[in-house]
Amino acid sequence: GVVFCARRSWPSLTEHYLALRPKLVDRLGDCSFAGQVALALAIAGARVPARALPIRYNFPNDARAVTLHPGEPDDVRIFHYLRTGLYDRHRIFSGAAEYRYFLQQPLSGVDRVFQQKIEAMFGREYPFALGEDGSLVASPTGGALSRAAYDAAVLDHAVAAAPALEENEAQTISSVLQSASRSS
Repeated sequence: GVVFCARRSWPSLTEHYLALRPKLVDRLGDCSFAGQVALALAIAGARVPARALPIRYNFPNDARAVTLHPGEPDDVRIFHYLRTGLYDRHRIFSGAAEYRYFLQQPLSGVDRVFQQKIEAMFGREYPFALGEDGSLVASPTGGALSRAAYDAAVLDHAVAAAPALEENEAQTISSVLQSASRSS
């Protein structure tokens, strides 16, 4: 599943979780299920407010989910890949050939939506190529992982944030000067 947690709830939630999980591992055996049960019990024990998110925040690549939630595939935020019949989630990003194979498959439904999102985010070329020194090479395609995309995002943020930061700095300086003049 997917869990979002408010920062103020985190210390209490982790305290409960870390106390419960080892006990549940001993009883349930399967570590992944022990973690899920421990989290649910920790949320209840810490009295953390909880609400269910729409399925778009953990949408499975399963035709039944599309049938049960027909509008959700158009607005998926997090894909939960369960099935490996059409493609294997463990292999998609393992190399350039596997990545190309995944992008070229004739998929449909939520699998096609997933495929389109991957291509839109990472581009047509394998985005995780290693250079001669073993470091990650930025995508040359101008995709979301390219150096150009990163630089553009930093610039956009700087342009958007600069006026607010300048105003905040001016208010801080003004406040300090006012405090200094009152104390002298």
